[in-house]
Amino acid sequence: SAQPANIGAEDASGYDLGVTYATEIAGYGAVFDLSTSYLDEYSVSAFPGATPIDYAGYITGGRGSYTQWRGNTGVTVSSTRWSANWNMQYIGAADDINVASGLGSDVDAVMYHNLQVAYSLTDDVQIAVGADNIFDEDAPFYVSWIDANTDTMTYDLLGARYYVRINWRLGN
Repeated sequence: SAQPANIGAEDASGYDLGVTYATEIAGYGAVFDLSTSYLDEYSVSAFPGATPIDYAGYITGGRGSYTQWRGNTGVTVSSTRWSANWNMQYIGAADDINVASGLGSDVDAVMYHNLQVAYSLTDDVQIAVGADNIFDEDAPFYVSWIDANTDTMTYDLLGARYYVRINWRLGN
């Protein structure tokens, strides 16, 4: 991306946490997974000595979203032939860096839910059905994003969608 900016320095700090727990429940394999990040600081200085612009907790116009909290969590249950996965993606609340207050100046947190079920017909053929954004969560509205009224780089713009996938492994 070639942005019209000469960035002299960037400073970022935060915390990441990832936890995976695998167990067996009623004879089925179960994996619980949580990954989350907290962005404590993300600032940019255009040149040495310039006042830094703090992006942490803000959505910008043309530079993306720097929400402080983000995370993914999910559970997968499986046997030798089938598996099912429920996944949730969390994007935290943020303020629009370009708007002082009013309609569209802040954005609520968003949670997307995805589901997939897969079955192995043979050792070489697997079929899966799934749905992404199954509750049809809309991208949040805010006023300063260039002609889109949302951050097209961060949020799901397509809404609920469904798919069928067949994997067929040929040869060894």
